[in-house]
Amino acid sequence: VTTTVIGILTVLLFPGFERFVERQILGFSLPPSALLETYAMEIVTKLDKAELIKLVKEQVLPTLSIRESAVIYWGEELATPVIFTVGIAENELPTAKEIALLLNETNEYRPIAANKEEQLCPWVRLSLPLNVGDKPVGLWLLGRRDPDDLYKQREIPTLQALAAQTAIALANILQTENLHRLYQANIDNQESERTHLALELHDDILNQMALLAIYVDEQNVAPQFFEVFDKLTMRFRQTIRGLRPAMLNYGLRAALDDLVDQLPERMKDGMLLEFAVPPSTVRYPVNMEQHIFRIVQQAVEN
Repeated sequence: VTTTVIGILTVLLFPGFERFVERQILGFSLPPSALLETYAMEIVTKLDKAELIKLVKEQVLPTLSIRESAVIYWGEELATPVIFTVGIAENELPTAKEIALLLNETNEYRPIAANKEEQLCPWVRLSLPLNVGDKPVGLWLLGRRDPDDLYKQREIPTLQALAAQTAIALANILQTENLHRLYQANIDNQESERTHLALELHDDILNQMALLAIYVDEQNVAPQFFEVFDKLTMRFRQTIRGLRPAMLNYGLRAALDDLVDQLPERMKDGMLLEFAVPPSTVRYPVNMEQHIFRIVQQAVEN
């Protein structure tokens, strides 16, 4: 009976005890048995490079007891192809020539050579290709590992799957970053064109209209002319302010104050506009002030 009770308790309690040891003593953030599945679900929510690197450094590598690692990615025009390193110095990273040689040794365990000086990147025990489709876009290099630096053959398929998921996640993140940069550049171009058009309208069209009014003979012009002329001039000024609010030169708060002053002219009867932002002289980057102003402007117009 005692043996039976102990056996039942062991079956029931051992998984929890094992998880406790993995988390508290060995420092495993993810259960090794569910590493692939958990990692696949986690990377879906990682929307930028920093979050992906944190996941790999703080959860994947500790779970695998890997103390040295580096990811090198050349699939995009990056300032530096090194995505991250763990436990190795910059001068230990492979050169372009060495990377080409390591690509010929992927997915194979590299035992420590008797003469380390003659071995290519002696700290690398296993190199995994990062492929997008059939095209290699990077390398995931794995080095020292507790307790004996050994990568068993049966483990390599799991590590290959992790590398494949990482490659896809990196490709998606970098593509998203590129799209964001293009979108930002498009916004900046629009603002630049608006500023240019506003200056042209202000310096050319309005000046020409002012000259036109000077040369008009009041006795031979219909009374409605000056009424239409004044409305047209006012409309031009409103358009210029909308294209490039001059008050943005004095800060976001000043520009929003000016926007509030203009809006009642176009508001329907019965509409009330309340501006409840505390006064401030704080300045932000020019692009940020432009974006915030445009967001508020469009929201109020809607």
